[in-house]
Amino acid sequence: MSRRNGGEVWVGVVFLDGQEADEVLDLVEREGPEAAVVELAGFDYGQETIDAALANGRVYDEVPEGLLDRVSHEAGYALVTNPSFGHVALYRTHPDPAGQTPGKRSGLSRPSQGVTGAGEFGRSTGPVEPRRGWGL
Repeated sequence: MSRRNGGEVWVGVVFLDGQEADEVLDLVEREGPEAAVVELAGFDYGQETIDAALANGRVYDEVPEGLLDRVSHEAGYALVTNPSFGHVALYRTHPDPAGQTPGKRSGLSRPSQGVTGAGEFGRSTGPVEPRRGWGL
C-alpha cells in the first residue's frame, strides 16, 4: 500500500499484542474498524508521537503490512489488524514537505518482524542468526 500522496509519510502511533490486541480485535469484530481507530487514536499525542516516531525509526513511506494483515483507513489513520498473529497497529499520516524525513522506511512485513524479533516497537533489532545443526 503506498502513501496517499507524495507529500506524506506514515508514523507509528501504537502497536498492541496479546490481551490488549485481543480487546481491539473484538471491538473491530463488534463495531468495525472505525470504532477501533477512535479507541486507538487516544494514543496519538500529536507532535510528541511524531517526535517519538522519528527518534525510533517508526516513519514509513508505506503502511507496514504483512500478507495476513488487514488494513483500514479512517480519518488520516491506518489500522492494521492481524487476528492470526494477535496484533494491532495504528499509523497516522504526517506531511513530509521535503520528501526526505530522516529514518523513514518502506513498508515492512509484519509477520517477518515477529519471526525476526525486529521491532519498530522497541524489541531487539539485531539480525537473527541461522541455527546451526549437526552437519553431515
